[in-house]
Amino acid sequence: MRKNIKNWLDNHNLTIKIISGFYFIILTWLLLRPSAGKGFEFLGITYNDKINHTVAFLGLSLLGSISSFPAKNPFICVIFFTLYGVLTEFLQGYMSIGRTFEFLDILADFTGCVIGVILAEFIMKKLNRSSDN
Repeated sequence: MRKNIKNWLDNHNLTIKIISGFYFIILTWLLLRPSAGKGFEFLGITYNDKINHTVAFLGLSLLGSISSFPAKNPFICVIFFTLYGVLTEFLQGYMSIGRTFEFLDILADFTGCVIGVILAEFIMKKLNRSSDN
């Protein structure tokens, strides 16, 4: 089964890159739209804004790492996407959209990036190991 997943990833690399691009665009829109509050409620649980940032950047770095694996150093994704998070925070503080610059959002973005890259590395190494067998 892992070999099938590895083959699918190899055959659909362009698709993964396109999905990554759309994810990036949607995330940019979400980060730079006017604020609706400091979290969201789902199934009666209110989720913190920092969790939203962590999960969003985890997905971004996971997709970015998988689509570039093994061509690039995966921690370039951490640096690039963290700088992207810093840029969006500065833009939130500069634009009049009801949002503010928050250092803790950058920390949450960085945390999500690191977790996403580690997860991508783990997945790809497992897939590569299983395809060698």
